Amino acid sequence: MGTWFKSRFWGQRAPPAVATSDSPAVARPQVARAELDAAYQRGRREGAKRRRGSPLVATIGLIAVAAVALFVYLAVQNGSFSSGGAVVDQNLSNASQRVQAPLKNAASTAGDALENAGQNLKQRAGDQPTNP
Repeated sequence: MGTWFKSRFWGQRAPPAVATSDSPAVARPQVARAELDAAYQRGRREGAKRRRGSPLVATIGLIAVAAVALFVYLAVQNGSFSSGGAVVDQNLSNASQRVQAPLKNAASTAGDALENAGQNLKQRAGDQPTNP
């Protein structure tokens, strides 16, 4: 075989040798089987490393699929996609109102506390005599 054929089909390597009756692979079948199994397992591990994907991308994809499935379920339940979208919008609006109410209350309370603290500081500053 020419060099062109070897490089084309065997990646710069010579073709594999054919086992004969006096070769070690045929003379020791159990050792060859153990070596073959070990090489096979190494190849599987290396292949799995190459194919492993990002857990973040998988999680984002799973969340997106779940959201689409929920939207399709609501569309089927309500008879149309526009009705399903209206249900989703209403639920989001209700949820945001439930979250915003305590936050607005906390902000208002904090603002009142700061205003009172400022008034107290002004009062204390007015009670103390100034140094000439």
